[in-house]
Amino acid sequence: MSRTRRISASLAAVAALTAGLLVTATAPAAAGHCPHKAEPKFRGAEGSWTVTCAFGSATIRGWFKDTADDGKCARIRIRPRNDRTWTYFDKVCGKGNSHQISRHYPHEFSVMAELYVR
Repeated sequence: MSRTRRISASLAAVAALTAGLLVTATAPAAAGHCPHKAEPKFRGAEGSWTVTCAFGSATIRGWFKDTADDGKCARIRIRPRNDRTWTYFDKVCGKGNSHQISRHYPHEFSVMAELYVR
């Protein structure tokens, strides 16, 4: 491959990665050991939830909302820490719109939740 083609390919890869970063903003996924409270807030979304445990089960309750009039939606995904796949997905679209979340996970002691915009 010629030097010009390698440089062009590298620039194209950088442009694709940059475009991907601009499209999706994400709050870090955090393991919520009991008890745990999270209040992520960033451009386009905010939320607040609490993870509690009782009788060998974890529960996550709270809300999240879309905070920008940008045509994108605030989204959340939730999974028990011991599960390798996200088990709950939801979204809310339109600035100011919000959604309540309440999920119960038997035989768990922590829950991971991630708020993002797409």
